[in-house]
Amino acid sequence: MWTNWFKESIRLSGMDHVRTSPFYPQRNGKIERWHQSVKGESLRSRSPLSLQEARQLVADFVQHHNTRRLHSPVGCVTPLDRLEGRQQQISARRDHKLKAARQKRQANRLAAAATKAENPKIRKMSVDTNSTNHHTVSVQ
Repeated sequence: MWTNWFKESIRLSGMDHVRTSPFYPQRNGKIERWHQSVKGESLRSRSPLSLQEARQLVADFVQHHNTRRLHSPVGCVTPLDRLEGRQQQISARRDHKLKAARQKRQANRLAAAATKAENPKIRKMSVDTNSTNHHTVSVQ
C-alpha cells in the first residue's frame, strides 16, 4: 500500500526514485552528510540518555536547521525563507545594510583624513551615523 502511494507521489511530482548501493556512501553523499551533521551537532554533543531524548534532540536540530540556520547554497537564507519566497527581500535588506556600512566607513576615513590634516597630533576619532544618516564626529 505505502509502496504504491510512494511511487505515485514520485511520479506526480516529476521526480525519479534512484536507489543507491548499500554501504557505499560515495553514491549518496548528501544523505551521508546530513547524517553526519545530525549526529555531530545534536546527538554526540549532548549525549541523550533515552530514545525519547534523542528524538527530541533530532527534532530540535531539524527545526533549527530549517528555520534559523543560514545556508550558503540557497543565498545565505534559511530553507524556510527560500521556500516561502523571502530570499529577494532578505537580500535587498542585506544589500541596504552593506551600503550603509560602506558609507559609514567612507565617512570615518574622510573625517580622519581631514582631522589629521588639520592637527597631526590627534590619534583617534570616530564617526557615528544615526538612523537619519546624520554624522556625529567625536575626537579623542
